Amino acid sequence: MMGLPSCREVAALLSREQDDTAPTPRSLSLRLHLLMCRHCRRYERQLTWLRRSFIRVRANPVAPKLPAHTRARIRKRLRRHDDFHSPPG
Repeated sequence: MMGLPSCREVAALLSREQDDTAPTPRSLSLRLHLLMCRHCRRYERQLTWLRRSFIRVRANPVAPKLPAHTRARIRKRLRRHDDFHSPPG
């Protein structure tokens, strides 16, 4: 008899589940693990929240309303950050 999947395996399964377009039935071992492990249940809720958030943002994109000087300042800082963290060579 197979044991319950580890939390690492459950995390991978839940992540893969988010990518599937058609829902697939969950295995008994996955359902049992989720019943017993509050950490994996929390991770599942977080994945669901992220997926729903991305769907909402994609459906209703918001144009940035920052002033030009603010956008320029952010761009300058990001460039400085990239220069600092890029590998030498």
